[in-house]
Amino acid sequence: MRKIYVLFICCLIAFSPALATEGEEEKKEAVSFEIMVLDAETEDPIPAAKIKINQKEVEAYTDFDGHAKFSELVQGNYDIEISFISYEKQHLKAFYLDKSSNKLIVKLKP
Repeated sequence: MRKIYVLFICCLIAFSPALATEGEEEKKEAVSFEIMVLDAETEDPIPAAKIKINQKEVEAYTDFDGHAKFSELVQGNYDIEISFISYEKQHLKAFYLDKSSNKLIVKLKP
């Protein structure tokens, strides 16, 4: 009987990390994220501005309307870097991304 208890406890210990990570992945849903980059003075869209998400090592460039879209990001904090030639670079540190904060407007200063 004692061997059964020891075996049961060993199984619990062995499988508990797998169960914990499985539950965490289910809580984090994939989120789409859209960003619009504008000139701070004229509020005109900036095409071809570079947006880089450091944690995922992904980057995108805005279209002619100043929009860029990222998909399949997991909810959480991200460091986002927005840049364009002859404009001041913007860093957004620990930007929390979830379903309610999936759109962002950034104004770059010339």
